[in-house]
Order: sequence, then structure tokens, then C-alpha cells
Amino acid sequence: RVEQERITAEKLEAERLEQERIAAEKAEAERIEQERIAAEKAEAERLEQERIAAEKAEAERLAQEQQAAEQQRQEQQARLAEQEAAMKLEQERAAAEQAQREAEQIAAEKAEAERLEQERIAAEKEEAERLEQERIVAEKAESERLEQER
Repeated sequence: RVEQERITAEKLEAERLEQERIAAEKAEAERIEQERIAAEKAEAERLEQERIAAEKAEAERLAQEQQAAEQQRQEQQARLAEQEAAMKLEQERAAAEQAQREAEQIAAEKAEAERLEQERIAAEKEEAERLEQERIVAEKAESERLEQER
């Protein structure tokens, strides 16, 4: 009976130890699985953060490129506007010079025409005075000749 009790006690002890070993192995397996899940989750989060950071950096780079291109376009537009304004100013200056030259030419032509007209009038007046003097002299001579004849 004692031997039977000892065998039973040993059997119970062996079963208890086996249960403890199984429970310990199960707990260890669960701990390892939890660590694996946590590590995978942490790695997935790290990769997601890297992806988000890379997308953000790319978006910022593209925005900067777009801003630089827009600034370049605006500067080009400003340069073109400056060139157009300078060309317009030059055209206006040239047109003003041309108008000034034409006005000076017209004034010179008018002055020349007036001078010629004054010369013509003076020459006509001189000619009229000369003819009048000749007429007076001729009349006087004719009058004297008639007086002599009479």
C-alpha cells in the first residue's frame, strides 16, 4: 500500500511537473509571440513613418520646384514687360524726334517762303517805283519837248 501511495505520489508529482513545464512553455511561447507581434508592429510603424516623411519631403521638394519655376516665370514676365516698356519709350522718343525734325523743316520752309515773298514784294515795289520814275521822267521830257515845240 505504501509502495502504491509512493507510486501515485510520484505519478501526481510527475503530472504536476509536466503541467508546470507545459504551462511555462506555453507562457514562454506566448511571450515570444507577443514580442514578435510588438516588433512587427514597431517595424510597420517605423516603415509607415519613413514613408510619410519621404512623401512629405517629396511634396516639399515639388512645392519648392514649383515655387522656383513660378518665380522664374514672373521674373521673365517682368523682364519682358521692362523690354516692352523700353521699346515703347524708344519708339515714342524716336517719334518725338521725327516730329521735331518735321516741325523744324516746316518752320524753315515757311521762313524761306516768307523771305522769298518779302523779296518778291520788295522787287515788285522797286520795279514799280523805277517804272514810275521813268514815266515821270518821260512825261517831263515829253512835256518839255512839247513846250519847246510850242
